[in-house]
Order: sequence, then structure tokens, then C-alpha cells
Amino acid sequence: MKLFAATVAAAMAQGFKRSSEQIEESFVIVPEGYGGSFEGFNATQVVLENAEDDLFREFEDEFYAVDVDVMSRSQFTEEEKKMIRKFKLIKNMIVYLQQIKLFGKFCFYGCYCFAKGPRNLLVPGGNSAPMDGADSACKRHLQCNECSKMDFGETCSATDPYNFVAKQDDVTGIAWIQCIDEEGSCGRALCECDKALAYDLSDAEREWNILHHAKWGNFDLDMNCVRVGGGGSERGERFNEPSAPECCGQYPRRYPYRADDGYGNIKQCCVSDTGYGKSYNPMRLECCASGSLKGIGSCDE
Repeated sequence: MKLFAATVAAAMAQGFKRSSEQIEESFVIVPEGYGGSFEGFNATQVVLENAEDDLFREFEDEFYAVDVDVMSRSQFTEEEKKMIRKFKLIKNMIVYLQQIKLFGKFCFYGCYCFAKGPRNLLVPGGNSAPMDGADSACKRHLQCNECSKMDFGETCSATDPYNFVAKQDDVTGIAWIQCIDEEGSCGRALCECDKALAYDLSDAEREWNILHHAKWGNFDLDMNCVRVGGGGSERGERFNEPSAPECCGQYPRRYPYRADDGYGNIKQCCVSDTGYGKSYNPMRLECCASGSLKGIGSCDE
């Protein structure tokens, strides 16, 4: 982990607008609109550990312009303001669970980890396979948010606020996050998506690879993240129009799929007892009572 920190420090640029003291003084832990708290969140430590993180300082200046500096707010649309506030909360959740609390390490990372920046935080950098475990976690986060809109309709925006609590165990020091909105609500779904991302990136922290970072490692989105061709279109003309997207799995492991892609590929949804969804070809596999997939006739439940 020391090598990780040294590698990152060597990759980052210098020179910023506000001092660390100014950033710490104005640091917001829970953005406007959201209900919750982070027990033991040490803003001083976060600012100190990110003293040379250019992405942290750039974002804090942008957030300050949105949330504190009244004169600067007019340069942002209302949707951009909401996105920036959501990004702030997500990043605080992520940092809260990380061992090395570097803000920028999972920004502009891979094809799916905030590849287009905080104003477009739910826009992927492409459509290829994720680069690693962290990138896979970010892709699942985008899919989870897609399903929240599909499940709850236009009244559920990804930037809608929600309620949560984040605490630390008094004995072990282990941090955890709990979503507290009513189950089955838009707010609960959005919170579960963000919470899962924070946990998944905590699990993937040691996989971090500077070569997958667009700002610090010159990762090329166009070269690595744009899949050319492939899919059903290479198999000839469509038999029919594809079915509308639907979602498989339980929050936060919920993702969109098509039951019929129009090229003769039929999929069904199988949900495990842990809530993970998996689409499958019913002509080859069957979904067992446990939620596992096996060859047709092989389920022994």
C-alpha cells in the first residue's frame, strides 16, 4: 500500500486555487438535501491525505462554487448542481470506507468509474468490458441507477436525496453504512446503489492500477472502452424488434437486460437467495430454487 501511495503522489500535478486550510474550513460532509451523518468522519485527515490530489482540490473548488459561493452558482444548471452534490456524497461514502483516503483514485478510472466527471457522474466512458474489479463495481453502480429509473419512473431521479447513517464500530473501528428510507422506495433504491459502490470499491482498493486512470496514468477511453461491432448485429438481420429493457435482481444487485434481443436470443432472469440477478438462456439452463443456474434437468432441489 505504501508503493500505491508513492506511485499516486508521483503522478499528481501541483498548483491550486484554495489552500488546504480554506478547503477544510468549508468542507461539507453531508450535502444539502440529504439526511444523514458520518460518525467519526475526519475532515482534517481527508484534506491532509489529499493535499497533493489535484482532482480533490479541483472538485472541492467546484463544490464550493455550487454550495457556498452565491456569486458562482449561476454558472451551473440545476441538474449540474444536483449531480455535483450527489457526487460529493458518494465520494464521502467511498472515502469513509477506504484505507487510503485518496479522493481521486477512483475518479476518471477505467471505463465506468466517474469517467466523464462529477457533472456527468452516471455517464459511462464506453461500452466495453470493465478493466478490473473496481471498474466492474462502477459499472454495477450505473446499472443499479438505470434500474431505479425504470422501476420508479420519471419521478425518481438519480439525484433525488435520501437518508442514511454511517457509523464506526467502537471496538474494531470498522465503518459501515445503512440506508434508512422505506424499503421499496426510490430513495432507498438510490441509497443502496451508492452504498454498494462504496463497499465494492473498498473491497477492490488493493486492485487499483494507475494504468487504468485517465488523468494520472493516461488511460485512453477511446482505445480501451469503445467496443466496435460485436453483438447480435454481426449475426445478420433482426427477426423482430428487441423487447423493452427490464431489470433482474434485487437492489443493489439489480441490472437491466432484454428478454429478447431481436436476433433470436431469449433471456430470463434468475435471482439468487442473496439478491444477485443473472440473465440466462432458458434453452440451455434453468434457474434452480436456490437461485443457481444449472443445465436443464440438473437442479436437484
